[in-house]
Amino acid sequence: MVRVDQDKLVIPDFQRGFKWQTPDIRKLLESLLLDFPIGAALLWRTQRTTLDFRRIEEVEFSDDETEGEDNSEPHQQELRSDEIDFILDGQQRITSIYKLFPTTLEPTDHELDSRFRGLRFFLALEKLGVPRTLTDLRRNDFKTYSDPDVVAGAIVEKRHADLKKEFRQVTGQKAPLRLREEDILLLCQRRMWLPLTRAFLENKQSHLQRMRRAAENELRNELDKYAGSEPRKSLEALIEAGLDRWADWFTSNFQATLNSKSLTCLILGNDKPEGLARIFETINSTGLNLSVFDLLVARLGTWKAAGENTNLRKLVLSHVDKALLQKFDDPRSLGGTASQQVPRLLALRAGVELRKGEILKTGKKTFLDQADWCGPGLNYALSTLTLHMGVIDYSYLPFKDLIALIGAAYSDNWDQVKDRVIAFLWTLCLVEDWDSSTNDKTRAAFRQLTDLLKGESSGKAIVEKIERSFPEFEEVRDATSKASIVYRTLMAFNLSRGGIDWVGSARSPTETLEDHHLFPRDWLGNNRDPTEDKQLWASLRDSVLNRIFVSVKANAEAKAQTPPNYLRRLTPEQRRELQIPE
Repeated sequence: MVRVDQDKLVIPDFQRGFKWQTPDIRKLLESLLLDFPIGAALLWRTQRTTLDFRRIEEVEFSDDETEGEDNSEPHQQELRSDEIDFILDGQQRITSIYKLFPTTLEPTDHELDSRFRGLRFFLALEKLGVPRTLTDLRRNDFKTYSDPDVVAGAIVEKRHADLKKEFRQVTGQKAPLRLREEDILLLCQRRMWLPLTRAFLENKQSHLQRMRRAAENELRNELDKYAGSEPRKSLEALIEAGLDRWADWFTSNFQATLNSKSLTCLILGNDKPEGLARIFETINSTGLNLSVFDLLVARLGTWKAAGENTNLRKLVLSHVDKALLQKFDDPRSLGGTASQQVPRLLALRAGVELRKGEILKTGKKTFLDQADWCGPGLNYALSTLTLHMGVIDYSYLPFKDLIALIGAAYSDNWDQVKDRVIAFLWTLCLVEDWDSSTNDKTRAAFRQLTDLLKGESSGKAIVEKIERSFPEFEEVRDATSKASIVYRTLMAFNLSRGGIDWVGSARSPTETLEDHHLFPRDWLGNNRDPTEDKQLWASLRDSVLNRIFVSVKANAEAKAQTPPNYLRRLTPEQRRELQIPE
């Protein structure tokens, strides 16, 4: 903050403008209050005269959906030549932190002219356990108020216009054109909102003491109700002690956390700006976005399982075989196909909406009630796909939703229901179109599967559905998305039953296969009858019916040969196994 005020921490003029919206700033504040990691910033330390720059205090917030350019004027090269830090990576976070904790509660003219209209953040102390009744004063344990969901709910964001409306409501007076600091503090006192300012960040207690006095006055006004139950002096002592306990807890948990929080800064030092734009471009183009799984890991936190502390990431890693996980995911960071289905797996079991926003808004207890099943469920989902459904690598997965479905259906009696689950999944692969609305289709499929396993529906209905819905020849011939799924499904079905390659090579469950044309394109092109429709010929040539998965070796050997050339090497037994007519 001091370096910003001294113009020693600035934004190079080639940087994009401030893009974060109010929800982004709010989430950063949550991370600060809860002492979650907020990443690192990259600074370039050089001479003040090296580049034009913008001062952070002149940055305008943009609260619309467009990227928006920064309206502040760049400062030309200055006469002073002392050192200065240019922000290469971390502008959004550093600017937000600076704006989150203003020096004064009164908005500046510059803030009132910006789209954020003097935005201010507060903490609703009542939601963070400040005693409001004599019963509250006897509380010693405030752990529940450290829950991330509770802290998030206690953050209040108000623009200047909103504060004026609140002021009219609590005072019954007409609000002045522009609220003074005392007006905002009076409003905070009535609402029990603690204003977040630079003073709070610096561990100064003035605003907190004022909120405490407001709570104390309310409690003392209630003493007459308890006259006769306890001596007044002991009640007054209870008020003092209870508020002390709460203030000590609040200060050590939030104020001290913010006071000690630091943003790790990596500093590059040189005076040559030639490669700076490339460095900046690389940083911003290779940034790692957090997945829903990552966010859910942070949201659920740590809990006890079998007497040991665990979290969602540990749970997955401890139950899923490492070699198996590598087929679907990156076991070091869990950011691939498998882990991305874990939130949906939990959502299916918990009966909540599968969409990203809904998953992240659902109370964590809902997921914690199901979490212990997620590791074993994911393990059985991946092993089922590889051992029983022909999945060699992710390219043979008919649709990733199977992971969520199998994992959610897993239970202690898995061995008894496994075959029925697999048969049901083959049905889905063959008759459902998963190109769109996969969340709705997955929920519907899970309900059907649950009914089937409970004996509330029969397999006969599913068989009839296959007969009604199996694609027509034209659907399979044309290379549509649904045809692609059908094609992969049939090939996976074949792979799951072992067998040999089209040129007699034994299939390995770990070997990568290649997409091969039964009648090679070159051969078809050279032998096409000129009188036949060229478009129809091309459609048949590129259709899924003319393709198959074969080993790399088989693909190389077949080249431009037709089936009679390379299939005659198969023995009669091999032909029977592959059901190839003589």
